[in-house]
Amino acid sequence: MPGLATIGLVPLQLFGTLGNTKLERRLAFKPVAIIEIIVQISSQSLAVLLAFVGWGIWGPICGWGFRAIVQAGALWWVIGSCLMSRF
Repeated sequence: MPGLATIGLVPLQLFGTLGNTKLERRLAFKPVAIIEIIVQISSQSLAVLLAFVGWGIWGPICGWGFRAIVQAGALWWVIGSCLMSRF
């Protein structure tokens, strides 16, 4: 079951990668770096916390899912803000 959950999260990770690529092509490295640092620290903290609370293997999977969702949302939010500020 954890393997299926991991496979199910791959499209979310790819959606975030597309946003990351779009921002890097615009040479907007500062928002990408800030989002990466915040998401990495928070997802790892969540994964460790859930693992110690007793979630076992689901702790890292939930941490990775949190990372995929928040990173994709934040990157596409920044892209939307950049597009709206141009007009």
